[in-house]
Amino acid sequence: MNPGKRRHIHLVGFSGVGKSTCGPLIARALGMRFVDLDDVIEVRCSRNLGRIYAERGEAAVRTLEAEALSYVCRRSIPSVVAMGSGVPLTRENRAAMRETGVTVYLSAPPQVLLARIMSSTQSGEGSNHAAGPLCMAAEPLALIESLVLFRAAYYMAVADLEVAVGMHTPAQAAQVVVRELANRGVILTASD
Repeated sequence: MNPGKRRHIHLVGFSGVGKSTCGPLIARALGMRFVDLDDVIEVRCSRNLGRIYAERGEAAVRTLEAEALSYVCRRSIPSVVAMGSGVPLTRENRAAMRETGVTVYLSAPPQVLLARIMSSTQSGEGSNHAAGPLCMAAEPLALIESLVLFRAAYYMAVADLEVAVGMHTPAQAAQVVVRELANRGVILTASD
């Protein structure tokens, strides 16, 4: 894997997998900036992503994600970028990620994802806009299982590397990602 002009590290995976938690740790280890695509959308729209979902719907959020991805990909500062879980669903977004970065798919079993989503919802931590609808579903585990099964193909299609993080702490997951990137010759730092 030769990064060439690809200067970003894109993190993809389902809600609750830890993209926004591991991302800053990976960025720090590599001397890069961290960008959470959800935060970019919230700043650009001056409102919470959950509220945008409620007011404008999923299609509008997907459009905003594509615009934010385009904006972030054009930046010349090497960054670790946490993607919303639906970003890789479109061909255009996958192409932008391939052209501008190395993509890491963070995966975890649905039971782990549900536990993390429930925990962040109960503690009030994080800005996971999917937490509410997922937790309120009649059978949240079944819903997560079906969504993960559907989306995994898109994550795998764009990923240069998959790291199973279900049994890792965020610090351990970040260490594994950095080690695997180094093992594959992808050494991206702010000075490159």
